[in-house]
Amino acid sequence: MSRAEPALAWNFETDTTLIRVLAQNAEVFPDRVAMREKDKGIWNQTTWQQLLEIVLCCAAGLEELDFKAGDVMLVLGDNRPRLYAGMLAAGALGGYAMPAFPDATLDEIRHFVHEAGARFALAEDQEQVDKILDLREQGATIEHIIYDDPRGLAAYANPGLISWDTLQAKGAELVIRNPNLRNELIARAQPEGP
Repeated sequence: MSRAEPALAWNFETDTTLIRVLAQNAEVFPDRVAMREKDKGIWNQTTWQQLLEIVLCCAAGLEELDFKAGDVMLVLGDNRPRLYAGMLAAGALGGYAMPAFPDATLDEIRHFVHEAGARFALAEDQEQVDKILDLREQGATIEHIIYDDPRGLAAYANPGLISWDTLQAKGAELVIRNPNLRNELIARAQPEGP
């Protein structure tokens, strides 16, 4: 601990949640780096405050798409900050993230998607979106597919396909319009789940 940092009593009691711990980090260490990702040789950093805003906007956007407590979101892709933010947002809404390896085959994930009744999916890129669309053709009830990397997806006209940036913009608009929404989203998640 540096001299400038206060001594803290972290709340890791059984009645806390990841979103509350994230909010606490954003309050205490707003400008400290929470995540780093290398893109084209350049390290991009996300602070704790930025990460909280990303997660809250994602949660608000998901809720606008009718994501509810108990819903399941399939997550397909490599380890990326936006995919982790999406998983935290699902948890903040009382839902569940179901991550799968990006190289998982349809056969490997089909059973779990059907068993869990996933209505939402968060995909890293076109390759993962294509897998989810194939799952839809095989009877999966995935209504909304949020994708991070838009390359190769401009011509896709599939229903329920939405970019991460569009979801974030919708969520940010909701958070701005409703000043209480931030605190409501942070407080909503329960440690025992829905």
